[in-house]
Amino acid sequence: MENELKGGSNCLEGQPCGIFLKNESLDCNEEGFCFLANFAEAELSNFHDNQLAEATQEIKSILAKIPADSAGRKVSLVWTIKGFLLAWVDHSGTNVIENPEITSASDANDIAAALKIKM
Repeated sequence: MENELKGGSNCLEGQPCGIFLKNESLDCNEEGFCFLANFAEAELSNFHDNQLAEATQEIKSILAKIPADSAGRKVSLVWTIKGFLLAWVDHSGTNVIENPEITSASDANDIAAALKIKM
């Protein structure tokens, strides 16, 4: 079908994925700006100092306390023009959405409005 999107699996392999939205349900596809909410740890350096290393640990600790979603969605970071949005996203790759309201290719302001980003 021409206006049909099926979820992808790039995000489950550590790559960014895209999003599509319909009826307030966020699903991923294989192109875009959605990431599973994982934070990497690194050795201390000039660009990743102790303050950032501690913040990383705190963020990871907070995320680890979020209970699993009963629908199987994953805590994800979705890029918007105002910054990253923490959101539940279906990364299963099994959903097919016909005529999504918003996709990763949509205008950034339209994406922000659809995601109800506070401007």
